[in-house]
Amino acid sequence: MAAAMTAGNGCHHPPDGRAPGGPETEVTRTRPGTLRAIHRALAPGGILLEQELDSKPADTAHAPALALRRMVFHGWGISFASTAEQLAVEAQAAGFTLIRIATTNLGRMVVLRR
Repeated sequence: MAAAMTAGNGCHHPPDGRAPGGPETEVTRTRPGTLRAIHRALAPGGILLEQELDSKPADTAHAPALALRRMVFHGWGISFASTAEQLAVEAQAAGFTLIRIATTNLGRMVVLRR
């Protein structure tokens, strides 16, 4: 979720991800910045779902794709394959309320409310 939205545009911004104009012009170069932007964009009571990514390939056929994803995340300067619990803590720091961590056929999902 957040990873795809944090790719930088090459502009220089302070390490906290904020543009010089203040929080209303914050850019999403960091996961915390992205989560704050999503929090602002969601209506009160809105739901955010985050999916825990597998850190190890299910089989050798998926290993190259996983290695590429890991390199991209590293290039973006964000952690790769955070646990559901880590994702929940990050989102709560941005103002979301944890509803639950659910195990589904798609993996573990973090369900949060604005």
